[in-house]
Amino acid sequence: MTSAIAYSQGIKMSDVLIISHPDLKPDVDPKTFQTFITEELIPELSKKNQGTAYHLFKADRGNDKGKFLMVRSIEKLKNGKASSAGNTSELVRSGGEGLQVLLNNPMAFTEYHLIGADKIGSLPNTGILGIHSIQVKPERSQDFEKFVIEKVHPAVSRLFPDMQLLYYKAVDGQNGGS
Repeated sequence: MTSAIAYSQGIKMSDVLIISHPDLKPDVDPKTFQTFITEELIPELSKKNQGTAYHLFKADRGNDKGKFLMVRSIEKLKNGKASSAGNTSELVRSGGEGLQVLLNNPMAFTEYHLIGADKIGSLPNTGILGIHSIQVKPERSQDFEKFVIEKVHPAVSRLFPDMQLLYYKAVDGQNGGS
């Protein structure tokens, strides 16, 4: 479970999420990293990229408590795929030496696509983002996606007016294909 740091309006969920688990270098103060991302990098990137939102979250419980999560939310898929390698390169370029100095893994990311996006309807804004990973056997991945689209999303994609359960599939980056 992670909670939003930078923006009280939260994150607008989308068809594509590009997620990075930044690994701070040992001598980096977390507040310095947070300030750089929220006050310098995110505002700069937001000016350049319409239809794209950048967010920094910090885990407030679980095994990752205290760790950061950077999320890029892209409104629509173009040609079935977002150019995640370019997106991540852009993030690192825009972060300049700042990210290189602060992180052990500035190019680490995973691009996720919403399973059955066309069946969901409107997607929420959220101030709290809970992420739970599940492993699906490769030989069962198509069956699982069909199950999510036909059974899970109709039943629980809108649990409460302010809560949605959405399934994303890793398509590129560190966890691509999982």
